[in-house]
Amino acid sequence: MDIQFDFLYRCFIQGLKHIPTTLLLVFVPMFFSLIIGFFIAVARVFKTPYLSKILTIYTTIFRGIPNILVLLIVNLIFLLKFDDFAQFIGIGWRVRDIDKIYVALFGLTLYLIPRLTETIRSALISVDWSQYEAGFSVGMTKSQTMKSIVIPQMIPVMMPVFTNNFIGLMKNSSVVFVIGAVDVLNGALIEGADYYAFLEAYLAAAVIYWIIGLSFERVFIFLENYSGMYRKALVK
Repeated sequence: MDIQFDFLYRCFIQGLKHIPTTLLLVFVPMFFSLIIGFFIAVARVFKTPYLSKILTIYTTIFRGIPNILVLLIVNLIFLLKFDDFAQFIGIGWRVRDIDKIYVALFGLTLYLIPRLTETIRSALISVDWSQYEAGFSVGMTKSQTMKSIVIPQMIPVMMPVFTNNFIGLMKNSSVVFVIGAVDVLNGALIEGADYYAFLEAYLAAAVIYWIIGLSFERVFIFLENYSGMYRKALVK
């Protein structure tokens, strides 16, 4: 099977144009999942009454659902119910007015929250309880202890798993094509479909994802080393 390099180049260029969309599909869910996941993890670690059990059930359920299935369910609910919801709250938006990228962002965030929650919770547990007690003993509040003592120690622990979550989300974001959102993969496929150059489109997208993934992997390795040095200095 011959590879048409001129088609490969066209698909590659078209895929490059959608890198900002792919990065958006990674950074926005990561940002919200980190914030929400942190509070869920804290609630579970400190066993907040009632809330802890509810959040544990939520985390367990959503960790078992594949990414693509979450997106399909979210998209179907959006298509069926958004018009009714918009009419109920009195806005003039309709399904056709909403870019599918927003549906993808919501679905990816919903998928990622339980995974980052477990990453953060594991890192919190890795910090010995004596560290909390040390903060409390000098008059620190719980939030001050978390900010000044616990979080600096948990970051180096969670960084390797967080890196895997980040790279994994970057690769998994390609499934947004199933709901019509256009990212690197879909952009390359649209160009390839015009010439029936599907192999070239897949290869072009694979190269782009590899470059992005390798770049961020190097950045996170640096951050892991830096945070590890910070933790050693803190312990000393």
